[in-house]
Amino acid sequence: MKLSSMFGDNVQTRLLEHLLENPSKVFTQAELAREMGCSPSSVSRVIELLRKERVVMVENVGALMKAIALNLKEPRTDVLIRFYSELKRL
Repeated sequence: MKLSSMFGDNVQTRLLEHLLENPSKVFTQAELAREMGCSPSSVSRVIELLRKERVVMVENVGALMKAIALNLKEPRTDVLIRFYSELKRL
């Protein structure tokens, strides 16, 4: 089962699912937008929401690029990873 089946197929759900599928990978905003088939501005909006919740880490790399990854040190992220893992088994 996918998160989008339960919570709706929107950019936030798809982005979170993409990150949970790749928990140790670091992405750029452009890479996430390309892989998900949505605009960089949509990714930026969602990343900002997840950053405020400390679920993702965002680090500036140079003047224009940001590195984005799950914040594996955050307890909420651990709960999301475990929830997603269980959900996929159903």
